[in-house]
Amino acid sequence: MRARRFLYIIGLMAGAAILFLFMTIMLIPGKILFDAANRGISPYGLKLEAVRFGKAFPLGISGKGITLSSESGELLKIRNGRLALELLPLLTGEISFSIHAEIGSGSLDSTLSLLRAPSTKITVKNVRLEDIPFFQAVTGIKASGILSGKAETKGLISKAKGYLQLEVDGADLSGIKIGEMPLPDASYRK
Repeated sequence: MRARRFLYIIGLMAGAAILFLFMTIMLIPGKILFDAANRGISPYGLKLEAVRFGKAFPLGISGKGITLSSESGELLKIRNGRLALELLPLLTGEISFSIHAEIGSGSLDSTLSLLRAPSTKITVKNVRLEDIPFFQAVTGIKASGILSGKAETKGLISKAKGYLQLEVDGADLSGIKIGEMPLPDASYRK
């Protein structure tokens, strides 16, 4: 009987904590969350802009027309994006986030788990290199082709192990320089 009551109390406390977190996030205006994100990345010389930014059900944020830029220019453009706390892993004591971003005609999906077994999984599908302004703005490279790939890491950042697999179909690179020395333009089928 005592064990049952103890489990009942723990269940109520966990439910109250999740409800408190849910209500806190839902009552914070999206503009405040967006400004907090900008303050967090501004020491690194980065800036976020968005056409629309707000909260996503149940515990997340979403945006439309998101642009990440630096002093060099635009680095990344996301048509639609979503970052959400996953609720099912919370029941097992794990904190896990899911990320979905539409970049041009392609997509990026990722999950990040933090506590017991830190891990990251990233999948990129059919992202055109032309839709990633980083190459032109920072490196001056004109890049085209379709990028797909996946990456997975497990463990803490300092001791993480994993793999990275990238594939670019129809790669065409021009304007590559090492220092001031230009390199020949390159084209690859795959």
